[in-house]
Amino acid sequence: MEEKKTENPGILNDGKDRFFDINGLRTGVPLNKRNLIVIIVCILAFFLLRALPLSAYGELSSTALAMVVVTLIIMVAMDINLVWPVLFLTVAGLFLNLWSYKTVANSIGGSPFVMMFGMIVVGMGCEFTPMGKRITYLILKKFGRKPASLVIAIGAVSLILSGFVSNNAVIVMMSAICATMLDEMGQVPGKSKLGKAIMIIVAAASMIGGAMLVNGCPVANLLGMSLLKDASGGLADISYLDWAKIGVPATLLCIFPMGWIYNKYFGVKNSDYAELPDTELYAKRLKELGPITGSEIRWILTVVGMVVSMSLGMSTPKAALLWAVIAMAPIVGTVPSKTVLKRIPWTIMVTVLFIPIIAECFTTHGIG
Repeated sequence: MEEKKTENPGILNDGKDRFFDINGLRTGVPLNKRNLIVIIVCILAFFLLRALPLSAYGELSSTALAMVVVTLIIMVAMDINLVWPVLFLTVAGLFLNLWSYKTVANSIGGSPFVMMFGMIVVGMGCEFTPMGKRITYLILKKFGRKPASLVIAIGAVSLILSGFVSNNAVIVMMSAICATMLDEMGQVPGKSKLGKAIMIIVAAASMIGGAMLVNGCPVANLLGMSLLKDASGGLADISYLDWAKIGVPATLLCIFPMGWIYNKYFGVKNSDYAELPDTELYAKRLKELGPITGSEIRWILTVVGMVVSMSLGMSTPKAALLWAVIAMAPIVGTVPSKTVLKRIPWTIMVTVLFIPIIAECFTTHGIG
């Protein structure tokens, strides 16, 4: 009998397991040309910036500036998980006396982790119910008759949905729907101008729509709010309603210019497409979904409840946790608790726990 080979790298020995993990066998980060350049640049940047005469702004201002720059270089340029640079910053700051462990603990406790967790759980309800597809087909039935307006309509759907649901979830859902639709239209992948415009505007509009409401892209939005609050010493404390007053009109104004740009760039012309799916196709898809379900109603009430709670003044973390509990609760929930935790972007979430410590460099050590 042939011996079955193991794929566990922890016990694999292929002669490459050396004293220094140059090839990245264990760490997954090989010392290739790119990473080597990043390391050299970081070392030079650290010592050059630390030597700057910035004592007038604080005793450790130059050290703080050096650590911020080095951390950003690693995050942007090195082929490594985002968690490592923020942990590196946190630990290095302890040994360089930029902060105490108590400061780190307070920073973790004040991070937007809890708010992000709650909003992501609530938003995932759209993935686990037919509501996302139902909204999409309704709007396409109304606006999807001509190629140019179809691109704009799909961009609008993606943008609006991502204002309430995680933009990554909207990209996955809308891409699947549009791929099926384009296939039924006879569009050839990679060659269709209409296909290119539609598939790319899904991603672009979803990213922009994430700025409509805080819960549209809770990871980035809440992290930005947290960093701004910390860096301003608590003066720039943006509420959910404050964000919505600017986010909603600003993102909605992007829909038509964005659609025009993508149509123009990819050369989508109505005259080039004699036949497009008529309203009967979308009516058929809606019919296949059936009447609105109980889970969809519960999800709408959950999202509305969270938004209203925040708008009426309930603290964002408290509201997010409250409605996350409801979203996963038996009988009234819309999200399977056993599955949803596997879908949480834990790399980003752990990064969010530690990255607010960077604000200490601005508020305590005078970088601002």
